[in-house]
Amino acid sequence: MKRINHRIRLLSYSNIIAITGMLSALNLFIYITLQPNQLGLTTNSLMYAIMITPRNLYRLLIVIVIASGVMTLYQLITKKEWIVIQSFGVNAWGILRNVFLVHLMFVTIMAYIGETIAIDAELYAKRIRTHSVSHGAVNFNINNLWFKEKNDYIHVQSVTSPEELEGIDFFTVENDRLVAYKKAKYAVFLKNGEWELYDIKAMNLEKHENITTSDKANWHSGLHPSVLVAAVAAPTRMSLSKLYRALIHSKGFGILNDDTFMVFVTRIMTPLLALSSLAVSLLILVSRKIYLNIYQRLFIVTVLTIGVVIVQQPAFLVDQWINLSLNFLILFLGVYSIIYLRKKEA
Repeated sequence: MKRINHRIRLLSYSNIIAITGMLSALNLFIYITLQPNQLGLTTNSLMYAIMITPRNLYRLLIVIVIASGVMTLYQLITKKEWIVIQSFGVNAWGILRNVFLVHLMFVTIMAYIGETIAIDAELYAKRIRTHSVSHGAVNFNINNLWFKEKNDYIHVQSVTSPEELEGIDFFTVENDRLVAYKKAKYAVFLKNGEWELYDIKAMNLEKHENITTSDKANWHSGLHPSVLVAAVAAPTRMSLSKLYRALIHSKGFGILNDDTFMVFVTRIMTPLLALSSLAVSLLILVSRKIYLNIYQRLFIVTVLTIGVVIVQQPAFLVDQWINLSLNFLILFLGVYSIIYLRKKEA
């Protein structure tokens, strides 16, 4: 039994490595050959292609998982190993379980790489492409940022970095009337819930008092630098941990895009979608209730793979809720497939 399990897992490993290596080589070839003619093959162009590869591989995670899993089963079935293995008392679920466990480990590793290393590598690749000498991951250039906190409508003329603001205007409104106005030349983040304002001018419009000035003052605000990072950077180019912190600290300021939460949920679902798609594909290939030959089953799996990949493209479905609903449908089908294989094919 151990040798059979080892054989199935080794075949799965080899197919995953083969497909991942093939796609990596194709990625390098495309990015290097598409360089502008005047640049040619340089160290920078090669480094850019290498650094962008983890991101592209993670985007093709569903394709890699389905292709390697299907290839493993195809080799077992066409080489009659499937029948030989079952003759030793190993049922279909015992074979599929080994294939699924190997891909579960692969998806876990790829999810970590895709949500951490790939993000940083892509940012580094962008800096190489633009010949930037900055060590910052985001080019901060927000002008005229507006948000509301309690009774204050706050306008920031410019965000120079996640922890520095320039030209902050505070408009205090009570009962639909403007009662006070304050302006600070710049602000610096100190710690959670606290900023420090500098060069401040304040005016009480109800009492018609003279303008008061002060060198600096504390500003207690829920505005967090992570929210500013998310406001500038595309949510797809932030790590999940940074995106999570931005959502936690946003507190309804209205700074983040409405789709940010959807992007966060979709990215969490990506590894689960890969495993669910694999489970559905395995069910199609081995189910005894589908009266088709292996090649007809492979055609159905190919169409399924193309459909799942298309659904994941932002340009295909503008409505995020429809996209989310389809993703949950795929997850449901994946769970159903695993339960069905466990009970019916055991």
